[in-house]
Amino acid sequence: ALRATAAHGPTAAHRPLARPTGRVGGMNKASDQARADVARRAEKHKEKMEKLRGHHAEMQSAILQGEDEFWRYAVAGDWRALAQVPADVQVDPDLVLEAVRRSAGAALALAPAGLRGDRGFVLRALEATGGRGLPGAAEELRTDPQLIQRATQLRQRLATQQLAAAAARSGRSPRRGPGGGVGR
Repeated sequence: ALRATAAHGPTAAHRPLARPTGRVGGMNKASDQARADVARRAEKHKEKMEKLRGHHAEMQSAILQGEDEFWRYAVAGDWRALAQVPADVQVDPDLVLEAVRRSAGAALALAPAGLRGDRGFVLRALEATGGRGLPGAAEELRTDPQLIQRATQLRQRLATQQLAAAAARSGRSPRRGPGGGVGR
């Protein structure tokens, strides 16, 4: 074993390891790729955090404006929040109609009984959703022949529009069936 002396410096066991000066095989290339991947992920998370901070600021503003505004903001962000909204806010037809529109009709089932049983409101909900949402209406309206007919007409119109849009994207035109409607 080597001993440290004033003239010879540290022993071999205590000498610092030399750092590699050149790149060894693909190791440094792989670590560079890993660093770049981590940097990309960090940037993606940074953007998401900034977006979250923006939503947080909007929510804090809504809270400061009052509980009603907070709940409106919550429902605007996720229509399923309608199930948690206090009754005095939940009776707002505009709030519920927006949730119904955003949910393709599903939120009608979360609406208060007064709105689910209001023929005019249910009709507006059907118009806003292309005929979807009738299952969320009150029992007497779900079985109403006129509302069933209107919902069916609106769903057919929506299906025709979607078919025409898909055909336009693919460069084909929809075929017309008997009576001028879109057919197979």
